[in-house]
Amino acid sequence: MRYGEYKQVSTRTEHRVVHHGMEYDEDGNITSEAWDETVDVEVPVMGMVYRDATPEEISEFERQREEMPPPEPTPEERLAALETTTDDMILLMADIIGGV
Repeated sequence: MRYGEYKQVSTRTEHRVVHHGMEYDEDGNITSEAWDETVDVEVPVMGMVYRDATPEEISEFERQREEMPPPEPTPEERLAALETTTDDMILLMADIIGGV
């Protein structure tokens, strides 16, 4: 069984601008002007990596599959069940009204 994992496959360098605002002293006077700084940041590059599952992982997948609740019926299946039930109820009421 093979499956994909989303992992970091490499890194790249990005140039980013950091804005530093003006600084003030206690009296409200400007002590330094606003300025921009360019910094280099290492950013991870993510990608899909496919590999074979170990026997332990396969057994865990099977255990999780067994513990999953049964799937919910589709709207079409629910409608069919309601129509069948309605038909049965109409026939039952007809028997009751029609007599013994």
